[in-house]
Parts: sequence; structure tokens; C-alpha cells
Amino acid sequence: MIKLAYLLGGVSLGIIVFQSAVVAPLVFAQLKNGASGPFLRALFPRFFLILAGLGLAMGITSQLASRQAPYSEDSPWDLRYWLTR
Repeated sequence: MIKLAYLLGGVSLGIIVFQSAVVAPLVFAQLKNGASGPFLRALFPRFFLILAGLGLAMGITSQLASRQAPYSEDSPWDLRYWLTR
């Protein structure tokens, strides 16, 4: 289960790097006369929604994995540690 959380984290990082290194420069290079601004304003919310969904899924899988982990409930890696403080 924890491997799924790592995979989701890697996908999130990949989306961020791809958008920053490939999409944004390509849009600014190819779209002229101010057309890149409206395009990116329409694209960015979709990226953030995807990243928020991946973050939520990663948090859920991390918590599910922590229930199977060999450490105790007194570990700060367990959500119950923070909820009982």
C-alpha cells in the first residue's frame, strides 16, 4: 500500500515538472498576441485539481498503510498520534 503512495507522489512530481519544463515554455513560444495567458488560466485550475486529487489519494493510502506498519500508535507517522494530542 505504501508503494502506491510513493507512486502517486511521483506522478504528482512528474505533472509539476512536465507543466513547468514543457507545457508553459511551449505555450509561450507557440501562442502569440497574448493568447497564451487565457490558455494557461484555463489550464492551471485543471492541473491543480488533478494534483489535489492525487494528494488526497496519497494521504489516504499513506494512512491505510500506516495501519499495517510495524511501528506503534505513539509514532508521529500515525494520524492517531496527532488526533489524540
